[in-house]
Amino acid sequence: MRATIFAGLLLLFFGGCAQSERAIYINNQNICQEPLATLELGSIEITNNAKSINITRDELAKELLLAIKESGCFTIASGGFRLDVSSTLDQSKEVRDERFYKVEKHQDMTLDLRATAINGGGSKVVASAKSSLSIDTKRYLGVERGTNEADDTATLLRSATKKFSIALRDGFNKLGR
Repeated sequence: MRATIFAGLLLLFFGGCAQSERAIYINNQNICQEPLATLELGSIEITNNAKSINITRDELAKELLLAIKESGCFTIASGGFRLDVSSTLDQSKEVRDERFYKVEKHQDMTLDLRATAINGGGSKVVASAKSSLSIDTKRYLGVERGTNEADDTATLLRSATKKFSIALRDGFNKLGR
């Protein structure tokens, strides 16, 4: 019995731990009773200031279209408002506490989306959204349980695009007034 408890404590001690503050669930599903406008995806620009994560144009376009469709506020077709999107991905890392047996690190990831929707008649809607994710990691005696950066990146991207679809809806609501 003692050996089992001791082994468990050693496993916890040497296993390290990683903690992510996950984004709050953002409900953008069917937030409109009927579509407000027709959108077509135009250009997508990504500025990547991150060191260990990356979001491709295809990933951003896929999540953006999914979030826009989920909202129920827009139809996707050619001939509507042209949606040109620019985004900035930032990542910062810092070592908070370093001792011979323990290292604590903190990492922030931020995705900022900005877009302009313009139609042939000169109407213009501007929308932006920002999403952040903070990760704290501890390593004991050189052993660290790694975080899943693919999941962290997907969470960040999903959160930003859902917030963006809501901001875009708000922009079109102001245009209609």
